[in-house]
Amino acid sequence: AGAHYAVGPPYLVATSDMRRIARAWVDAVPEVHAQYPYLLAEMYAYSMAAANHSLPHAQVHHLMVSNVDAGGEGWDLVDGLGATVCDGADLATPPTATRPPWWDETSKSASSTTPPASFDFTNDDHAPGPAAPGVLHFCQSYRFAEHKFGKHSVPEDVFTCDAHRGLFNFDPRKIAAALAAKSPPPVKDVRNAYFLCNVLPRLNAALLEYKRTVCPKRGITTWNEQPTIS
Repeated sequence: AGAHYAVGPPYLVATSDMRRIARAWVDAVPEVHAQYPYLLAEMYAYSMAAANHSLPHAQVHHLMVSNVDAGGEGWDLVDGLGATVCDGADLATPPTATRPPWWDETSKSASSTTPPASFDFTNDDHAPGPAAPGVLHFCQSYRFAEHKFGKHSVPEDVFTCDAHRGLFNFDPRKIAAALAAKSPPPVKDVRNAYFLCNVLPRLNAALLEYKRTVCPKRGITTWNEQPTIS
């Protein structure tokens, strides 16, 4: 059971299978919650629903990371990056290791170019840099080198044209310097840096896109693009 049903998202499931699981899942959640009224009750119900339909899962551990203290995730791919974990990042640009293959270096954005419907691919073709987990489940708080991120501390009005709210504070040079100060850098520092250097610039890119697209449509000509959110 632990090998095939103790699972969590993201899921890749055939539509026909998910329909069966979903119906049983909906029925199971209230009963599981009645006996276990805590966090993850709905996930336990999912596992039970899949088991009741004899739909075992094949677990893949290298695609996702979440808790910097956890094992059984894709941290091996991150730990090997060491002090280079944030290389190539800036205020609104993710590190080289996790940019998509269609990254537009001129505009420093993936959203400004349309991902191709298909592109030639061989085992020798991949995004720039080493392989790295593509799913970040930020269920914790992440802190390093005077940077921090926690989903519960994101301001409710983060998407705004008002001048009081700018971008998230992010200085990859400070993070890189802190990592380079110890050789090799502690694994936990590398993992926290990986989250910060991938989440914060992507949020800033989204905020810039919002401000530069939505604000002019509202007749607003000035907005804050400075890193003011700590």
